[in-house]
Amino acid sequence: MATTVDKGLLLLQALAAEEARTGAPVTNTWLAEQLSLDQAQVSRMLSALAAAGLAEREPDSRGYRVGPRYFDIGAAAMHTEALAKARPVVRGLLHAWHEPAWLSVLSRAQVLTVQAEPSQWFPYFPVRVGAMTPVWCSGPGRALTQDFSRDELAALLRDETFVGGGPGAVRDPLELFERNLNSTKMTAVVADSEFEHDVVEFSAPARCDQLDMTVAISVAVPKHRISDRASAIAASVADAAQRISSLLTTASPTAPKAGRPAP
Repeated sequence: MATTVDKGLLLLQALAAEEARTGAPVTNTWLAEQLSLDQAQVSRMLSALAAAGLAEREPDSRGYRVGPRYFDIGAAAMHTEALAKARPVVRGLLHAWHEPAWLSVLSRAQVLTVQAEPSQWFPYFPVRVGAMTPVWCSGPGRALTQDFSRDELAALLRDETFVGGGPGAVRDPLELFERNLNSTKMTAVVADSEFEHDVVEFSAPARCDQLDMTVAISVAVPKHRISDRASAIAASVADAAQRISSLLTTASPTAPKAGRPAP
């Protein structure tokens, strides 16, 4: 018997295939007929996919298209083999500091975790593959937007309400831009209580022009455990970013960008 997850994946596959074939939004009725499902059930699943960014509704046609996160996951999947080469580096940070370490990519105004090494010494910090966190209140988000101009940040965050995050989080795009400017002078981004109270995230970007991608490597440390280790942790994260950049550069030839098919 197919589970709800199975049906959701089949629905997403059918939606993507039909949109790619026609270039037009796909209706609830068509999907229900193709998958032999009740229209109310299809409607609920489409709403769930839309909430996750995997589908989006077009108000004019009342049909659906695949959403932005669908392409972000596809882009990350194209580089799975290359990213696998970075796993020993991520694990190395976990073993060096006994704190959670993870790898992230930009997904619109969110940060998507693509590799994660949780720590048994810090079990309540949410490091898991597939997790999404806001750009404006996370160390990886700041690392991934370091090169953004003021206008680019304003455009990226135009729909953000800046509600939530930790007490150290920024509350508007200009504040993020200024904080990013200051972090360029540092070994790595140090986000103090920006995502969670009394947790410091150390993050650095690793760029690879050949793969047309930038990832962020990060470590999260409870503030009371940092002591005099801040400089050493930041340096190790920056070194890890350089190593990952080298690994990605030699991992694969230029890959195509993921994106919505042309109509």
